[in-house]
Amino acid sequence: MRKTKGVWIVAVMVLAMPAHAAAPSLSSSSAALSARSECVPFEWKGDGRSTKGAIVLPVTVDGKLMQWQLDTGADVNMSYGSVADQAGLSQAKDSQFDVRTLSIGTTSITNSFTFIRREMGDDDGVTGTLGLNSLMGRIAVIDYPAKSFCLFEETKLPHLFWSATYINAVLRDRKLFVPVEIGPFKSMRSCLILAQAR
Repeated sequence: MRKTKGVWIVAVMVLAMPAHAAAPSLSSSSAALSARSECVPFEWKGDGRSTKGAIVLPVTVDGKLMQWQLDTGADVNMSYGSVADQAGLSQAKDSQFDVRTLSIGTTSITNSFTFIRREMGDDDGVTGTLGLNSLMGRIAVIDYPAKSFCLFEETKLPHLFWSATYINAVLRDRKLFVPVEIGPFKSMRSCLILAQAR
């Protein structure tokens, strides 16, 4: 991650298909991740329109295992309803709580905070949202075919991925933008024009 003129650059890798022949293959990439302790399995949760509306993954918050949805559109972590109170992490009057350690697999994020969305209930076991504040400064790898989410410190990224071609995502106004090209459409060009117009 690097900051350039007020814009944060974040590294996100998505395994779906190799970008070109020099990139690691999908099968070798999945195999390299399969035994890594920084990776956790995820489940798809439907949203009424799609059976794959949200990625739900296990997150440990100060020793309490919870199921949170991944939401790169959320700039902060959130706990739903009274789940944090019941886990002894907050009290009924609190609107947020400090987290000593939030873990995804063996990747630990220390001294962060989580907002409490009391109006939201436990939704089919989903008790919170993992937002961008937990991904910043790390490399997130989503292996869709294997249904695995990994969060690496840069120095712990498997060597196989060092030769991969990366596309930097941009964090602007606390929102993540990932460049996409489909025919003549280029999403980052549209995002940059929109941002400059503000």
